[in-house]
Amino acid sequence: MIYLILDTNIWVYLANGLDPIENKDYDDDVHFGLLSSLKQLKENGDITVLVNDIVFREWMRNKEHCRAKIVKLNNKCESRVKR
Repeated sequence: MIYLILDTNIWVYLANGLDPIENKDYDDDVHFGLLSSLKQLKENGDITVLVNDIVFREWMRNKEHCRAKIVKLNNKCESRVKR
């Protein structure tokens, strides 16, 4: 079992699809592939994600912003399908 702890910046980078090293956007396929892999590892019981109170409070504070980002990404996906 792997216990995974991600600090706030990593959660932000994952949520925004940013590459902190090169300071540029990820390719969407890489971003969603990483998220899918993390979810699968969690569902399989291979990892446990530990979250502290600070990260949890920051998530609660920024949840609405994240929902707006999800709407934007969904619209982007829909526009690609319509092409």
